[in-house]
Amino acid sequence: MISNRTRNAPPQRTSTTACGCSEPEQVSCMLECSEKPRFACGQLLTDEDLTALVKWSETKSALARFRHGWGVVCGLDVYASSQDGQVNVGPGYALDGCGRDIVVCSETTISLDACCKPELPPCKDLVASPAPTVSAEFGGIKSHDLRVVDMVLHYAEIDGSPRTALGGVTCATGSRHEYSRTQESSRIECVPGTADGDPLRLQAEKWEEGYRACLHVLKCYRDESDNAKGAEVHHWLSRWLERHPLRHFGFVKDWVSHKPAGDWDEPQAVQALFWIVQDCRNSYINSSCSHHQGADGVPIARLWLRLPSTSSTKTKCQVIAIDTQPPHRRFMRSDSQPAPLQSVNLARVIWRRVEEAQSMLVGLGMETRDPDLFELPQSVKALEAKLEAGKVIVAIDSVAKLQFVDAGSLGYRVIGVVG
Repeated sequence: MISNRTRNAPPQRTSTTACGCSEPEQVSCMLECSEKPRFACGQLLTDEDLTALVKWSETKSALARFRHGWGVVCGLDVYASSQDGQVNVGPGYALDGCGRDIVVCSETTISLDACCKPELPPCKDLVASPAPTVSAEFGGIKSHDLRVVDMVLHYAEIDGSPRTALGGVTCATGSRHEYSRTQESSRIECVPGTADGDPLRLQAEKWEEGYRACLHVLKCYRDESDNAKGAEVHHWLSRWLERHPLRHFGFVKDWVSHKPAGDWDEPQAVQALFWIVQDCRNSYINSSCSHHQGADGVPIARLWLRLPSTSSTKTKCQVIAIDTQPPHRRFMRSDSQPAPLQSVNLARVIWRRVEEAQSMLVGLGMETRDPDLFELPQSVKALEAKLEAGKVIVAIDSVAKLQFVDAGSLGYRVIGVVG
């Protein structure tokens, strides 16, 4: 970790791992309900009341991350210093993944000594260490023996203004000397640069994996009831719906329970299974707000550094190039529906009415074709293949074609995109 020249922010709380290394304690940024303090005439105010007011104010302010996202809001330019082994960070403002404000008030010089250390981390035997050097090319100019690091901005707090408690005051906990102010500050650390140029790719793949997991019911059916008819189909669907109640489409269970057991065949099983899958997908898209581990910080730049040679008189590393654009800088955005560079997550149009979904695609600047009516196949295997073909993360320059179903009283609803 590296501290700036003008602030010496304290390190994050740490926890010890099995190998004896210390790692930053993860800060949970899940959505939480808040309690607003109330005051009345004649009320005795304690430190707990005033602290609760501060906590409520912080919690309310942090909700902005769900409305607008998190990342760099303005400023925070990273540029080379006139001295080797240093970079400058300009003044600016960022919001971290927990919704905490990070303000750098003035230009700050950052030492790169921690980024340029040649030794391996203490846990080298347990974690994969990055390649010590790489080669890079910048507009036809090649550079060798470089180290790639990413600069990450973190929120930090510094205790200040110690005060002595009034005489005669007795408290159950604490000491007679307490800090009366908390200075909100920042710290910057460098982490090894990842080989993948897009940090959002893994996040998007994980999100899409959860979306596609809704097709699991089709595999279960084929494994357990393939070629089943009549009462066997009815029994399997009834058991599944009992164990996995649908959130939006209660008419499916009503239909299954009232249709005579002997009248079931595979095409009707396909119809029920389609609605089960769609209920799962809708719930996955809408079930929770995005959250982020605040200890990860806000990426602000990628640096290519030349380490000092043992045969050279130079003792500081040299900055070869700096990239302050995405994906190495995180600008303000939301993570609710992630997508890698040059792609867009179209989960926002799933189960929307066709007319609304088309307008949304136009608003994204995407070229569209006439939507296709999704017709249910005759077999569960064919249903799985058709639903697998529908995309939700597509290239931004692709021609999007909506797939929709006639949902009766619910209207024409989008279930997928072919792009």
